[in-house]
Amino acid sequence: MALLKDYLAIYARYNSFANERLLASIAQVPDEFYYRPVLAASRSIHGILNHILAADLAWIGELTQQRSTVTSRDQVVCETRAALLGERRRVDAQMTALVDQLSEDDLMSLIRYDDAAAGPLLWPLMLEVAHVFRHSAHHRGQLTILLEAAGIEAPKLDELFVPSDVVFEVAPAGSRAAA
Repeated sequence: MALLKDYLAIYARYNSFANERLLASIAQVPDEFYYRPVLAASRSIHGILNHILAADLAWIGELTQQRSTVTSRDQVVCETRAALLGERRRVDAQMTALVDQLSEDDLMSLIRYDDAAAGPLLWPLMLEVAHVFRHSAHHRGQLTILLEAAGIEAPKLDELFVPSDVVFEVAPAGSRAAA
């Protein structure tokens, strides 16, 4: 069993699951609120969703070593809500497939990362993959607050998530269990 790979593969599927739930709630947001920044210097719901998508597309480009069309973290990848929903689903499926293709050796390898402030760094791929999903989780948290501001109940995203095709062994009685 490849624990790190399995963990990140489950995390990739959770990312898609959480995005689907969140987008279902966001579908209830009227356009005038969806496209309007809440604060003068902040992004709109659409802007945050585009930011996450742009970051994910840039990551896919880095991982596959294919040139990305993303040139800025604030790039509007999709002009409309409908286009963004379709692209989000496509990108989530691509991200899951990419993580599924990685080996434990791949995940333990170092990649070159060009940090704007620090310059070129060597960075473990496993941390890069985890970072991509943390980035999305961070912004999903922002979006749940914006949903509440719009008077729409935010979906529950922090429940126990186990994909239906994952099988676990039952721990013997008296073994260590989660609190």
